[in-house]
Amino acid sequence: MKSLSWISMNRLVIHIIYIAFLFFLSVIETGALCQSPAERISKVLNKQHSNLDSLIINGESDLKVMRAHKRLAWTYLNQLGNITEAEKYNTKADSMAYAMGDTSAMAETKTIQGRINFRKGYFSSALADHQRALDLKVALKDTGRMAYSMRLIGMVFEAQKKYDKALEFYNEGMELREAKGDAEGATLFFMNMAQCHLELDNVEKARIYANKAVTNTRDSTRQAAKCITMLGRIDMKTGNYDRALNKLKRAESYMLLKGPEIELAEIKGYVAKALMLTSDFNKAEIKAKESYELAKRNNHPEFIIRALTSLKEIAFKKKDLERAYEIAEEIKIRQDSFYKREEMLKSLDFESLYKAKEKENTIVQLESERRALESQIQVRNREKRMMFLIIILLIISLAGIVGFYLFKRSKEKQLEQRDDIIQNQKAQQIIHERKSIRMQSLIEGQEQERTRISRDIHDGLGGLLSATKAQLLNPDNNTNKVHELIDQACEEVREITQNLMPVSLKTVGLKGAIEDLIRKTECLPIKIKSEISIEEKYDEHIALNVYRVIQELINNVVKHAKAKNLLVQVLHADEEVKILIEDDGVGYNALIQNGGMGIKNVNARVELLNGDINIDTAENIGTTVNIDIPVIGKNNTAL
Repeated sequence: MKSLSWISMNRLVIHIIYIAFLFFLSVIETGALCQSPAERISKVLNKQHSNLDSLIINGESDLKVMRAHKRLAWTYLNQLGNITEAEKYNTKADSMAYAMGDTSAMAETKTIQGRINFRKGYFSSALADHQRALDLKVALKDTGRMAYSMRLIGMVFEAQKKYDKALEFYNEGMELREAKGDAEGATLFFMNMAQCHLELDNVEKARIYANKAVTNTRDSTRQAAKCITMLGRIDMKTGNYDRALNKLKRAESYMLLKGPEIELAEIKGYVAKALMLTSDFNKAEIKAKESYELAKRNNHPEFIIRALTSLKEIAFKKKDLERAYEIAEEIKIRQDSFYKREEMLKSLDFESLYKAKEKENTIVQLESERRALESQIQVRNREKRMMFLIIILLIISLAGIVGFYLFKRSKEKQLEQRDDIIQNQKAQQIIHERKSIRMQSLIEGQEQERTRISRDIHDGLGGLLSATKAQLLNPDNNTNKVHELIDQACEEVREITQNLMPVSLKTVGLKGAIEDLIRKTECLPIKIKSEISIEEKYDEHIALNVYRVIQELINNVVKHAKAKNLLVQVLHADEEVKILIEDDGVGYNALIQNGGMGIKNVNARVELLNGDINIDTAENIGTTVNIDIPVIGKNNTAL
């Protein structure tokens, strides 16, 4: 019994020690996890810089120094997104690898440079670098790294929206991974293929490859986050926004633990989109801003533009148009900068880029032979001096040609200005002449009107009053006769007053006045058809002149046209009074000969009202007069 209790006690002690050890490890791990990503990266970076300095000071081999440069390039690119520093250290590593003839290292530096150019948006250069790296890896028969280069080439084609081409490289790389039994490596290809099919709207294929990626993931928080992100994007594509949001938030929480900031920026961007689709614009704005800050800190132009696009859409949804337009301007500036270099490089084929790079490497290799080329350099310098003199002469000649052209152009401009002044003077003269003719016509019309009124008063009213006076002086006067003469005199006064200013214009308006004028004309031996469809009241100035124009035209037809039928149409349309007077009389020539002053008065009044008149006539066929007079605008106003 004692031995058994002793054994039990030993086991208990061992268990306690084991639990204490696990607790100690967890405390250490927790302390490491408490460090922020920035602190962890800073510590790694400081260690790598110290290592590089130590290698240089201690005179270590070029191979070690080259590898230290390469590690720094990877850290700056992947962890900090600092492509300037990454390119600096990678360029040094590349030149050292070339000098050593290390094909494997050259393949890695070409891969890094391709990723740097991809981040810059220089897709053609990125393809050239990755293709060169792939060629070196093929020569090394390194299928694992060949698959990696194929994936990077596919990513460049994917960024250029050449999804079918990207899928070709992804398929080939995936087959290499599966042939090696690398299920974890194949996961990345499944993710890329899902992305391409999603962009091509092949949702079901995208879901299949995303599920394959999930199946192959082995306890990798970063890979799990990527897989969940893809499934969330698929849900967004199919309209399951709430489910998509839950997945994307879960992916964000995973990536917050260990993922690089740039990948976290991408996921936050998708979370912002999902929140927008669920109409939670305030939270969407917060996520989009977080994505923007991370992308900006890591110098990733594509993700910056994505975040800004989301912020612009949110601003539009929140009706903050001023902010939306500011963001749109920033997007345009960044897109121009992002694609400018790429557009310039599209015209270059990859072979020429390889040759250029090989030429640079050859120059480095042949630096020892520079002295042998000094004589050629001297010849080239002489040729350059000669070329410089030729260029100077060409510049002088070109300056003379440009000066002559400018002098000639100045003279031509002076002549054009003088011609414009002459044309303006002629135009002003024509306008003045037209105004003079119009005023003369109005004056002549007024004088005729005064002569007619004087004649009417003298012949009509004067005669009646004289007869009335004689009747009253007659001892045998007839009261009834006197009353009759007074009534006639009153009627004559009303007639004269009507001609001066039609009373009906004030009592029944323009429409009623025109209808009254037509009724008075119907007693004459001419058949009149009329259509009057205008407003009840117009500005007094417009109404009086429109009435006088119609009166003058009807009088001309009645007196001079010898017409049997007359059509009078007055309409209000498009803020204009449209007048049509049409007869089947003797035509325009006879009308001008017999009633020319009336036509001049009509023209003068129409021009006074800023209207347009068109007379269509032929001898013995009749006359059609079309007049359009604005009643709103052009200084005319309808009441």
